[in-house]
Amino acid sequence: MKICPACKKKFTDDKKFCNEDGSELITFEMSEENLEAGSEFKPARIMLKAGGNLTGKFFDLTSNSLIVGRFDSSTGPIEIDVSGLPGAEHISRKHAKFTFEKGKWFVSDLGSTNGVFIKRGGAAEFSPRLVEPAELNSGDEVSFGNVVFLFGV
Repeated sequence: MKICPACKKKFTDDKKFCNEDGSELITFEMSEENLEAGSEFKPARIMLKAGGNLTGKFFDLTSNSLIVGRFDSSTGPIEIDVSGLPGAEHISRKHAKFTFEKGKWFVSDLGSTNGVFIKRGGAAEFSPRLVEPAELNSGDEVSFGNVVFLFGV
């Protein structure tokens, strides 16, 4: 299935662009659990920040379970590969996981060396290191080690 990131209209055919607003469609997958629960999938995006500013680099969250980390030939591909980003050397091979469950996005630490932290929209400081999955809202910042992303739905 494909969805328009702007208007959220769903497409099941082979179109590449939304016929409503012309946005490029993104493909997403749903788990059987979320399909059965009737949760409507909401694609999201994480946008890289550097020096407090957005950089233009982003990753679309188009599946209900995505691992963030660095590619390594011994562990294989990763859904969100941050290799090559400034500060990536501080990100574990399998650092964190984004999940979409029951209509909400969550992030969790996968036992990384340098942790996962959240700064809620409007907050002045990042949270302590995550020890359990945390729900995300648009405008929250997520830090993997010292690499910071802005989360948006």
